[in-house]
Parts: sequence; structure tokens; C-alpha cells
Amino acid sequence: MVYGLNRIRRLIEGKAVVLLYHRVAELDSDPWQLAVSPANFESHLQLLRRKYKVISVRELIENLRKKSIPRRTVCITFDDGYCDNYATARPILEKYNCPATFFVATKYVDLQRSFWWSELEQIILKSERLPKLFSLNILGEPLLFDLENDFELTATLKEKQKDWFWSAAPPTRRCELYLKLCRRLRPLKFSEQQSLLENVRNWGNCDSDVSRSISMTSEQIKEMSEKSIFDFGLHTLTHTNLPDHSRETQYEEIAGSEQYLTDNCSKVLRVLAYPNGQFDQTTVSIVKEQQLEGVFTTGAHAVTRFSDPFLLGRFQVNNWNGDDFNKQLSAWMKASWNPEATYATPSNS
Repeated sequence: MVYGLNRIRRLIEGKAVVLLYHRVAELDSDPWQLAVSPANFESHLQLLRRKYKVISVRELIENLRKKSIPRRTVCITFDDGYCDNYATARPILEKYNCPATFFVATKYVDLQRSFWWSELEQIILKSERLPKLFSLNILGEPLLFDLENDFELTATLKEKQKDWFWSAAPPTRRCELYLKLCRRLRPLKFSEQQSLLENVRNWGNCDSDVSRSISMTSEQIKEMSEKSIFDFGLHTLTHTNLPDHSRETQYEEIAGSEQYLTDNCSKVLRVLAYPNGQFDQTTVSIVKEQQLEGVFTTGAHAVTRFSDPFLLGRFQVNNWNGDDFNKQLSAWMKASWNPEATYATPSNS
């Protein structure tokens, strides 16, 4: 009897599925599964317009404040602020009149430099030829690595790396080195990351990378913020992994991001998306003190009237075609929920 009542409650209880995108682009490799092709992205919006109610994050936060989440609602969000958000995603979103919120790491705006993980990928995975031996001292800790026969980028090597994702075993020595370096760079401050990237470029004899992996410009952000269907939210200054840093640094990253957007956008949504979905109790205390209206994690759970506004869940969208996206979204909508699960703190490992 109780099971039956709970099942009925799950079916009728209003919930919102918040979608997490990063890029809309065709990539020859995508180890972090960040990109959705333009054709697949358009098929996603067609489905959303046909079967669901697409609302803005601004409206979702207001509904949450009223403790009333309409059924079968969906929000669209983008993290990081890639230039293809403007060039490719924007016109498709406008075509279907779908609201979207963009969480931007503001230090990269106008920098004309790829995000550090993209630049590292370009050097390690795509350079035609690298020195066989890698040696670098990273904040006092040496990293020594032998690429063995993978120092030269052969056709066979390219094929092995093309469809590799970070969660799978590295198929090449280059992929293994790339993961090791990502783990070492991720907890560092922006200046330390850039310094080490310079050392890696020098080791590989590579030029500075300026590519389509760069951020949107300030002019593009301002133009989009003037559109009623687009909002911009906080994603820190440098996409830093917040729990790895002091309270002072965390505060500067969050407050600095808001100040930049206030200075460069027509309207700013006072909502934060934790970079990498990572936070600790210090982070949560800061966002509460800042009186932000809401904060998103990467925890895969829907938003209900019980959700903690500072620990809102999202579902990352992969490069699925329309049919696969339909199946995945239906599963997310039907998934069981636990009101207390929205308060759980994820692992920072």
C-alpha cells in the first residue's frame, strides 16, 4: 500500500529536469564528452518543444521559491562559455525560442586562449611528434613519463584516441599522460596552470593554442544578454576547483565572476554553477552569505519543491541522436526521487 502511494506520488509530483550542455560542435575527439553535434542539438530542441515545457532557470528559481514545480518542465544550461555557444547554439535556440542560461568562467572571456584542459589535449593528444620522455616538476613533485612508441602520432594512434572517453582505460600512452597531467593541473590556481602549460608547450615544441575551443567574447556575451530568452550566471573567474582552495580564494572566484557579469551584461542571473560540480562546506557557506538565488551541482537528480536551492541537480547531455535523447530524458523524468538526496554532498575525489 505504501509502495503504491509512493509510486503514484512520484508520478504526479512536479519536477524539473535541468540539462547540462557544454558545447555544440563537431569535434574529432572529445575525451570529456563535452560536445553535442549541431544536428543532434537541434533534434533535442525539437523534442523538448514537442513534449515538454521549457522554462528558464530564472523561472525555475521562482517556482522553487514558491514550492511549486510544474510537471514535465525542462531547463537548458551551458557551462564554461565556449565560443560555439554563441556561433552555433544561439541561433538554434533562437529558432525554437528555447530559453537557456550560460554559466561562464569569466577570466577566459576575450583571453583568446583555450581552456586549459583543451589546450593540454591539443598538445598531448594531437601534436604530430613529441619528445619520447616527459619530465616536469609540478609544485615540487616530479612527473616522469615515457611515451614509448606513442611519441609519434600515427594513423593507428589517432584512431585509438578518436573515440576515447576519460572514464575508460587509456588506449595509448599519450592518453595516459594526458589524464595524469589533468589530475595534476586541476587543483591549481589559474596562474600556476598557465605557467605549467607554458612548460608543457616548450617541452612539446608547440605554439600557443588559439582555436575554436576559446570562450565567447565580451561583445558576444553582451549581445546575447540583451535577448529575453538568454541569461548569464556565475561559474567563477577561472573555472577553479573550489574545494582545493582557501576561503579567501573561493570568495574572490565567486564574487569576481558576479562583478564581471554585472559590468558586462544587460542582466545577470545571481545563480552559480560549481565548476566540475565540486564544492565543500566552505563553498556553501560563501554562496549563502552572498545571498545567491540558487546554485547548481552536477548531481544527477531532478529539481522538486523539496530541493535545496544551493544544491540543485543537473543531468549532463551527451551526443545522443533524437531517439536516444528521448529515451534518456523519459528515464530522468520517471526516476525515483528522495527529498533528502538533494542535500547530499558529493565526493570531492
